[in-house]
Amino acid sequence: MAYQVRLKPRALREMRKLPPEDRERVVGKIRSLRQDARPPGCEKVQGTDYLRVRVGDCRIVYGVSGRLVMVLQVGHRRDVYRHLP
Repeated sequence: MAYQVRLKPRALREMRKLPPEDRERVVGKIRSLRQDARPPGCEKVQGTDYLRVRVGDCRIVYGVSGRLVMVLQVGHRRDVYRHLP
């Protein structure tokens, strides 16, 4: 099943702040969400309906609604959970 992936403006801003090598890996993982929105290793963010996937020390927090994957936040693991919507 193919999913449509969209990024919130906040997620785009956060991605631009990442080091180039981390950014490339994050972009690759986001692209892979088009094919599988719940890949092996994804986990539910505690206390929310959001999911997260790990990319090294970075985390991608996103929601799935039907065939839409909305990327909410991207950032280092120590910071990304502090300001969830």
